[in-house]
Amino acid sequence: MTSDHPLLHITDQEDVFSFAYVLAVIGSAGYNYGKDYLDRDSEDLYVKHRASRTFIPMYKRLGLQVKCTYNFKQNSNNSIPFKLARKNYDDLRTSSEPHILVIVTVPRELRGCAEFGDDFLVLRNRAYWVSLKNLPPISDDNQANVTVYVPIGQEFTIESLRNLMTMIAKGEKP
Repeated sequence: MTSDHPLLHITDQEDVFSFAYVLAVIGSAGYNYGKDYLDRDSEDLYVKHRASRTFIPMYKRLGLQVKCTYNFKQNSNNSIPFKLARKNYDDLRTSSEPHILVIVTVPRELRGCAEFGDDFLVLRNRAYWVSLKNLPPISDDNQANVTVYVPIGQEFTIESLRNLMTMIAKGEKP
């Protein structure tokens, strides 16, 4: 089977790419991660601190809901509007543990987003994060989705993940 006939639908390919991107950041930042067998709490992955005799974090893990989009445009508020399912919105805004939403942006065609060589792997495009903690509930009982605004200044990078993990170790939620 050639690459002109992929085995996965484009949305499945986007999911795989977004997880690879996020896992590359997590691994490069030096953290462990995990995944529950079933996603019931709008948590695709979690990033973990490793406690020791001299380091006991207040929160040991940061939950991540990972989404991928090719249909994005930065608005005048320097954010990316993203339509999120009501369940994900409610779960992320009311969680008792630290959670963030990570949006990985890709072009409509994934071709060229990953480049391989003898001694390198390049993953193109970007990821951004936002916390929905304490956002207001959706007032319309019939509303299935809500638009959240993901600041482009909050890129999901090695440095930002380390900062988030330091924050949660101190007991703060993003």
